[in-house]
Amino acid sequence: MGKGVRYLTIVLALALILLSLGSSPLVVGEDSCKVVKEMYLVDLAQVVLTDENTTAWFETPINYSVKTYEQRAYVIRMGGPTWFDSGKESVAVNISNSTLAYIIVKIVVEYSGDMMETVLSILKNPQAYIEHQDEVPDSIKKDYIKTPIEAVNTTVREDFIKWLKSKGYSAGNASKAFLACRAAQFIYTSGYIRYSASPLPRTLDEVIERREGDCDDMSRILLNLLWALGIPAKMEYGYVYLTWSDVFDVGESYIKFMNAGPHAWVAAYISPLGWVSLDFLAGARLVYPAVITGSSTEGSVSKEEIEETLEFNIKVKYAEYVAIHSASVLPSSTVEVVRHLISEALHNITPYVKKIAEKYGIKLPPLYLITETVTVTSTSVSTTTVTETRERTVVSTTTSYVTVTEEVPRTVTETETKTEYVGAGRGPPAHVYATLIILVSVLITLLALNTYVLLRRRAMHQQVSGSRRQLTPTTTNGYHDRL
Repeated sequence: MGKGVRYLTIVLALALILLSLGSSPLVVGEDSCKVVKEMYLVDLAQVVLTDENTTAWFETPINYSVKTYEQRAYVIRMGGPTWFDSGKESVAVNISNSTLAYIIVKIVVEYSGDMMETVLSILKNPQAYIEHQDEVPDSIKKDYIKTPIEAVNTTVREDFIKWLKSKGYSAGNASKAFLACRAAQFIYTSGYIRYSASPLPRTLDEVIERREGDCDDMSRILLNLLWALGIPAKMEYGYVYLTWSDVFDVGESYIKFMNAGPHAWVAAYISPLGWVSLDFLAGARLVYPAVITGSSTEGSVSKEEIEETLEFNIKVKYAEYVAIHSASVLPSSTVEVVRHLISEALHNITPYVKKIAEKYGIKLPPLYLITETVTVTSTSVSTTTVTETRERTVVSTTTSYVTVTEEVPRTVTETETKTEYVGAGRGPPAHVYATLIILVSVLITLLALNTYVLLRRRAMHQQVSGSRRQLTPTTTNGYHDRL
């Protein structure tokens, strides 16, 4: 029994070691090409002047999961007159003169590192995945093949077929996967539409007539073209994480981006791969990770939407800073991460705040920014009293600030949200810890049992041998005891 216990102990110890390795964050997964990235996004805006009080929304990263890309977002800090709008799944801001507000979001993305190679191989093979193209679920076809606008269904579709023929391919004999990738190449990179950045959206008729547009415009054209070809497609939008910075003038306001390219691109459903990014313009989800703030099947922009956007930027003068940083280059403490990102954001918007203020002769007073550690992931179901730790930060246009903390009791009702920050990293799930505890307990029990058995056997052995002790001759002239 003692030997059996020892063998069982060894087996359990090995199992424990293997389980620990299996839950280690160093193990990416079964797919050796899978990439895991942890990033922080900060979006801070200061309103210098507004004609009327209104509401605006930060482009807030969302939880997003498809076969080819998974994103988990955690709003870890929000400050100023902000609140979570569950209907829009975004952080809203109540805007008035001198409003200062921000959000800080932690994002974890997982994706395959070889998607670009996959798309390039499809571009070379007119029959790519043709044997799987009838396996697209009916629900996907129903929700992601819409009626294309007339100008795309006729003019753009015919131009694409002619372009494809000039490359030596026939649209009638090609697979849907091949057509999807070639259509993206046609719209984004062939020169059919000249890239022209614009802070305001444009109608598709205007884009087709002038043959110029930015990423949003090109993507809407491609979206409609894929529908015209019978291919499920949707737009994804957010920020591409790449080394890049620029400042955009939006009306009389300024937005500075750092390592966060504002972007929109198209994903097509290609069986058996799932939703594949076709972003040949900036490589979102193909070359670079992306922070996704939403997806849509809206294939056009109305004149009313354009006028509403224009009106907002006439009424509100503001400076905004949007940046993404890898978690690896930031402090390990969440408190220090927040402090660092706020300081950086204030430093970057200050010149533009001063520029707007000087233009309108405004002297900005010190601002009081309340930062709440309670963030947004779930809605309370009953009325309870909670205690929040608030940081009251006094901010001036010279970016100097001091912070004090205070404990604030608050009543949380059904209409409000309260959350607890989910800690950094992606630790093992709870059942793994439970399994480890059970295994450790069993291992300790078996070791104790094994020790008890060994001691018991030795005592019995000594008792028996003591009763049979005798003198035994040796090869020498003396005697020795033999047990």
